[in-house]
Amino acid sequence: MTERIRFLRDELGVTYLRCWMNFGGLAADLARVSMRRFAEQVIPKESGARPASGAAGVLTRHGGSLMVRHQTVGQGQSPQQGALPFPRGGGQAMKLRSDSFKDGDYLGPDHVLSADYGFGCRGGNRSPHLAWDGAPAGTKSFAVTCFDPDAPTGSGFWHWVVVNILPNVGELALDAGNPASGTLSAGALSVRTDFGKPGYGGPCPPEGDHPHRYLFTVHAVSMDALPVTADTSAAVVGFYLNFNTLAKASLMGLFKR
Repeated sequence: MTERIRFLRDELGVTYLRCWMNFGGLAADLARVSMRRFAEQVIPKESGARPASGAAGVLTRHGGSLMVRHQTVGQGQSPQQGALPFPRGGGQAMKLRSDSFKDGDYLGPDHVLSADYGFGCRGGNRSPHLAWDGAPAGTKSFAVTCFDPDAPTGSGFWHWVVVNILPNVGELALDAGNPASGTLSAGALSVRTDFGKPGYGGPCPPEGDHPHRYLFTVHAVSMDALPVTADTSAAVVGFYLNFNTLAKASLMGLFKR
């Protein structure tokens, strides 16, 4: 491999990570599609090799849910010709819904951070109800995350991370993010958020700031269990999810104060 090819591949990786940290998973997936196409065109020309078979992502919106579907592309095929992982449930795209809020709505006080966190908010700190369907074949577990890309941290803010949800589960009840509620499905693992501990932590942006976006995402994962613990950082969980997610769907909640 030439130094030129190494440089190109390193730059693609750095660009992806920057997109993830600054704009969240959706922007990073869009960047990944563009970078893969660039790599397929440029790197084979530099090395003289033929483009290898791989996966390509297609961004779609179904019923208010954003989703990236990953196409398997065979040798000599375009992404449109490649076989899509066939979803369960009549071939419908993966969807995420909530009885607690609609996509693009402001989150109610029940889901806002509670006073005991010391950030100045006085909400109920209850995680919203979430339900999903249409997971692709090959799904072995699910993960659910909540991320604020607008937090003034330089890298966003993880409010909720749950992994290793069994593949026969399609719903998280209201307040499932509360470790004391006992409503999280058996086998699922809550992972440390940016509040420093596992469990849901609601929105509480700086007073007077513009409305923040809270992206609730369900990931269909190709692994039975991610190799993480309750104390693993959300960034490391995100790393594993980016390489093992078959499909995902998101809902966006808003909040300001």
